[in-house]
Amino acid sequence: MSVTEVTGTALQYGNYIRFSDVVKKTSMDPIITKMGERLAYNMQQTLDTVTRTALQAGSNFIYAGAAVSKITVGATDYITTTMIRKAVRFLEGKDAMTYMQDMILPSTGISTTPIPASFIGITHTDIAYTIRNLTGFIPIERYARPGEALPGEIGSYAQVRFIATTQASIYTAAGATSQNLYGTLIFGTDAFGAVNVDTLTTNLIINELGSGGSADPLHQRGTVGWKAAFAAKILNSDFMVELISSAEA
Repeated sequence: MSVTEVTGTALQYGNYIRFSDVVKKTSMDPIITKMGERLAYNMQQTLDTVTRTALQAGSNFIYAGAAVSKITVGATDYITTTMIRKAVRFLEGKDAMTYMQDMILPSTGISTTPIPASFIGITHTDIAYTIRNLTGFIPIERYARPGEALPGEIGSYAQVRFIATTQASIYTAAGATSQNLYGTLIFGTDAFGAVNVDTLTTNLIINELGSGGSADPLHQRGTVGWKAAFAAKILNSDFMVELISSAEA
């Protein structure tokens, strides 16, 4: 066995919201708590975007229709069952391991379906509209054990469990008629990695009124924020493939 070192630079990211003494003292709602909730979501979305950007540097693509590049994908070239099956064939041919190693076991529920060990597919919500209508697609409500579904998971097809999110790749005006294109990323274990520097990462930072010292002499300003030192990197491009297609109107 050999070890290959993959390096990346963890950059710092963060955001914050200011609040005033008037807001804190007169608001009927727990405004600081709400700010913290919104910032936690903002942190998730930000680091997810960093990861997505890193994964867009992959080298394996399957294009919809007869296209051979992004610029040749037509406005009606949608994602198909054939594209998904080809992606699975590609990953299996590269000896990529399924991301979900254990299958969702059968149950006694009527019309439910066990789900085999699967690769993961990250797709945009606009493309999920088409995927849900593919013949043979299994929605999570038909899983034998739907409680084992992943966050955002919409269902399974051809050994791929799909997660729908607005964070999936959009290539603006990149198609044959300058329409937006969408990337559906299908990957197996160890396709990519992500790391944060714990000592430089704080999920929530609250600076109360007056904590600014002479910069806030009347104790009128406070902030709620987060920071993180984070990096994402492709580990093995052969363990991931991106399906490029247009979205149905």
